[in-house]
Amino acid sequence: MAWLIRITYVALLVLLKAFVDGQHPPWYWTLAFLCAIVAVDSLTETNPTVTAWIYSAKRDVTLIASGTAVLLGLILLVARHPPGGIGPNSYSELVSFGLQGVLVGVLLRVVLTAYFAQLLRDSTILAQRLMLMVAVTILVMLLPTGTTHRHWTGLFLIGVGLGFYLHYLVRGKEHARAMRFRLLQNISSSLELSTEQLRPSEVLAVKAFAALRWSDFDRILETAEQSGVVTTVLKCLEASKYRLEGDYDRALNILTHELGRSLRSREFDALLHLQMALNYGDNADAAAMERALKESEAANPDCLLTQVTIALRKAESIQSAEPAVDSTRVRSQNELLRRLWKAMDLYEHQSSHRLLALVTGSTVPMTWTFLQDAYGYILLKSGRPRFSKSLFVQSIHEDPTFASAYLHLGEWYLNDAHRRPSSKRPSDRRSVERSLHLARTCFHIAKAFQKTRNSLIRRRAQALLDSAE
Repeated sequence: MAWLIRITYVALLVLLKAFVDGQHPPWYWTLAFLCAIVAVDSLTETNPTVTAWIYSAKRDVTLIASGTAVLLGLILLVARHPPGGIGPNSYSELVSFGLQGVLVGVLLRVVLTAYFAQLLRDSTILAQRLMLMVAVTILVMLLPTGTTHRHWTGLFLIGVGLGFYLHYLVRGKEHARAMRFRLLQNISSSLELSTEQLRPSEVLAVKAFAALRWSDFDRILETAEQSGVVTTVLKCLEASKYRLEGDYDRALNILTHELGRSLRSREFDALLHLQMALNYGDNADAAAMERALKESEAANPDCLLTQVTIALRKAESIQSAEPAVDSTRVRSQNELLRRLWKAMDLYEHQSSHRLLALVTGSTVPMTWTFLQDAYGYILLKSGRPRFSKSLFVQSIHEDPTFASAYLHLGEWYLNDAHRRPSSKRPSDRRSVERSLHLARTCFHIAKAFQKTRNSLIRRRAQALLDSAE
């Protein structure tokens, strides 16, 4: 398909020639257009660290891009006063060029979002590349650089910056709602209780936790402690908060104290031991994590999260994702699948959502991505990689901040590179290099979403990243 790219370049250069002949822009506009096309075409080879920053710091990237466009627009707006000032006849031009800029800004971010989403899929991104080039072309073609409207260039760029940021705000609200719904769903599933079974203070705490309103959450806990009605549910949520913040020792102290309290709600013992296991894992204590998982399973063999977590940990211990050939590997992979199907059966009976509909593509935007990602990873480590990739990609689509899905997708690409037979053909070498590049990109993204937390995901991503170098 390289010929289509070349034809597109020729078409864009023809448009540029017509634009230059008709508008007579300054030479630096022409140079900026050519540089933009080169930059767009080289996005696929972006450094993995830079790509991870773009994925994990969307707000900062958007602010930088929008702020640069608005600042440049303000400078040009001040430097180029409309002849005779802004009069009644200028309002229509002001609105027209401003709205054109907003629409172009929205278009640019829509295309960029689709481009980077397709980048991790490793599907053909030719259409996205062409769309991105056309979007840049539209930006330049609509830019008022002619002698009659040159004074509105600044206003147009201000509109581009505002439109770019407006799209981020709309998309950001959608993702925030999805994340709150997922957290609320995870909490409800882990507690195995409906909202009607919780106390009023517990309901308020769950909602504050799901919305990440930590000041409200702390106030609810403080009120409960002062009134002497601190419950096991509240302590579980408090420990989860400190785990999210990376304070694993404090979370472990809270859980240990609650397990030693004689008046605790013992139906939550499995969840308390599970949280102990997760904190031990993040704290790099594998032996203690394994003991806590066994205690969680003993307390409640039908705990959904415990079954999935045990299966994930066992899957991580399998070094290769190739189909098993010896009896030991066969038993290990069968054990993974057994736990997986047990978890799926528990999910079917514990939730109104149907996992089989979820994993076959009949999904809704807000689903429980944890189980979906776990299902894909266990399939990958059981020697069934084809279907697993689509599950990781779908998890990322539903929750772009879910670090585990990026980590597992990176493992998929690393496994794909290792599965390819060694060959001297340039096309085969490029395929291997491409898979390794995408694996490194996914690992960097998983690390970036962990920020400063020295979590199990971060350490595993770094270990896999070292093996992919």
